[in-house]
Parts: sequence; C-alpha cells; structure tokens
Amino acid sequence: MSVDAPAVFASAMPSVNDVTTPGLAVLRLHGRNSAAWEGRHETAATRFQYRYAEDELEGDVLPRIRHLASEANEIDVLFNKCFGTDGVHNTSTIR
Repeated sequence: MSVDAPAVFASAMPSVNDVTTPGLAVLRLHGRNSAAWEGRHETAATRFQYRYAEDELEGDVLPRIRHLASEANEIDVLFNKCFGTDGVHNTSTIR
C-alpha cells in the first residue's frame, strides 16, 4: 500500500511506490494538511481537511498512479473522504 500524507512527520507513513503484490496496488491519499496532521482535534476528520490542487494531482498523484498501474493488475486509489467534499471533488478531478 502506498500512502500520500505530509511526509515531514515521524507519525506519517513513508511514501513508498513499490508494488508488493502484483495482483493489486493500493494508493491511499490522506491529503497534505501539515498544519493539522499532529494536532489534537475533536475528530480525526480535521487532520484530513485537504483538497489537492490540480497541479498536485497532475504532477505528483497521477505519475504515482501510472507507475503503480504499470506494475499491478489492478489499482485502487482511495481519497480520504471524512471531511466535507474534498475527497469527492478530488476523485472527480483526477478522473
């Protein structure tokens, strides 16, 4: 599983783009809300309040998707959707 999250924190998973099971690759997009990543919040949703800009999707996310797709039979791309409509918006944009 590959994850996109703020990489500057020890609590964030490292950004790995290796396919370990050729049948399925998973890319989970948590957003890059560095300001809220390690803060204390009423709900975890605040940590994931992030809408990717189109240049982030085109320059960072799509190349990762293409790379993973080239090495796996299937790829699942998951945007974190626990805050508002950011994940739904990003899903529509990347399609």
